[in-house]
Amino acid sequence: MDKAIKPKVGCCQRPICTGILFVCLIGGIAAVVCVTFLSPDVRGPTPPPPPAPLEWWQKTIIYQVYPRSFKDSNDDGVGDLRGVIEKLDYFRYLGVGAVWLSPFFTSPMRDFGYDVSNYTEVDAIFGNMTDFEELMTEAHERGIKIIIDFVPNHTSNESAWFEASRRSEEPYKDFYVWNNGTLLENGTRVPPNNWKSVFEGTAWQWDEARQAYYYHAFLASQPDLNYRNHAVREHIKEVLKFWLQKGVDGFRIDAIPHLFEIEDQSMDEPLGATNGFDPNLHKYIKNQPEIFDVVREWRSILDGFGGDRFLLAETVGIPQEARMQYYEAGSVPFFFDLIPLGGKASPCTKSLASCFMETIRDGVNISSGQWPNFVIGNHDNPRIADRMGIQYVDALNMILLTLPGTPTTYYGEELGMHGGDYRGLPPKDPYAITSNNPKENATEGSSLLLYKELASLRQNPAFMNSKIDIPDGDLNEQVLMYGRGTTRGERYLVMAFLGNATSKQLNASSWGLQGKVVFATKLGRRDHMVKLNNVTLNQGEGLVVHLEEVELQA
Repeated sequence: MDKAIKPKVGCCQRPICTGILFVCLIGGIAAVVCVTFLSPDVRGPTPPPPPAPLEWWQKTIIYQVYPRSFKDSNDDGVGDLRGVIEKLDYFRYLGVGAVWLSPFFTSPMRDFGYDVSNYTEVDAIFGNMTDFEELMTEAHERGIKIIIDFVPNHTSNESAWFEASRRSEEPYKDFYVWNNGTLLENGTRVPPNNWKSVFEGTAWQWDEARQAYYYHAFLASQPDLNYRNHAVREHIKEVLKFWLQKGVDGFRIDAIPHLFEIEDQSMDEPLGATNGFDPNLHKYIKNQPEIFDVVREWRSILDGFGGDRFLLAETVGIPQEARMQYYEAGSVPFFFDLIPLGGKASPCTKSLASCFMETIRDGVNISSGQWPNFVIGNHDNPRIADRMGIQYVDALNMILLTLPGTPTTYYGEELGMHGGDYRGLPPKDPYAITSNNPKENATEGSSLLLYKELASLRQNPAFMNSKIDIPDGDLNEQVLMYGRGTTRGERYLVMAFLGNATSKQLNASSWGLQGKVVFATKLGRRDHMVKLNNVTLNQGEGLVVHLEEVELQA
């Protein structure tokens, strides 16, 4: 019998082919889904990434302590490191998270510590290294960061480095800026140029041992280091490493715009130059481009010990371009421009509020990702109470702690402290201000408690960012006003009456209809509702108003 002829099976009827078709079908659907949902036209704009978490130095108040005049722990008439240790709980009570210590290094104290003779020693008047190590431990246990002053531009003329340099000993021979000067036809030797020091007079000092002049941007007892010498830069890096190994959290770089001078020392400054803080005339001895390479080197050292180490630059009299370069090099340049607005020598030709507003605009004129900072008082200037008037102290502290960025408070300003009265005594410190030790007065409505409340308010997310709402024009030339916060329901209006009248009535309705007072410098206004079309402020009064998003009731 013939074999049965089996019918042919089509390829699409085989089980394996069915599986292939199924896989292809699923793949096609997936491709369509991917194309559909990955298309920008379909999925809409990509949401922005969440902001990077803030570093510790972006969330804190920096509190500057001048150890010499702060707290004397052993009754010898001079403040010391143990005195700072004794006040650590006070800093925490205030809401301060970082303390910046002015110089405590070995020094002959001709410039009260800013003339360092040994960068890695504690001067005996302040204690010893064990005291400093205890300070670091105790501070960190309380969550307080320690920033120390770093004085790299110059040393004391009593330092071992300078003594070796004036004897032309290696490797210190060219550690400083030396020049043989100019020999006149009559045989007189004179300085090589007309450069002036910050403290007036020639910036050149003749040294008998070396038979040459050395350059000093500041006092004659503060010879400038030569940063064109690679060995100097390496020695200074070792200083940074020494203190980083001790656990310090950051450095405040002193006098950084003076770090370099032009190489051609035959160049005279333009006639009419006044002093070293003149931003326009001293183009050969300040703000040289080589500075930023050195700052980058220092930034790299800090990063090697942890990227959260803070580098803060003292930048007096710098142009905006240089300010940006400090940021780009890895540091935060101090913004000092609010300080000179008060007092007899103020450059302000408008109302104080208008000048503050213009200056704040300048202070936040930075690139995306850069962090602002503001300062209203420091050791180089009279106290706020003396410079601007005791009636404005609380409002100015309110402004400082509600502006964007990292604020720096000079110790005692939270108390409205006055400077010491030392008339009739011989001056010893060319620029630093000596003051009485702070005495806390924690009574209701005191400057101390107001400051503490502001430090707490500043932790609100509306104030923990770099954004500020500045009006295009002055709503009232005597009242400083700006907004903080960007989200609905978390908008705040800060206002301060900085005029001379006893009171001022104003219309601030462009900010909204009403709000709740969450901070006030005067008693009795806290938690009250205020209609913004009719606000009355007394002289020196400040308010922070939580703006409401509702209509006023009839």
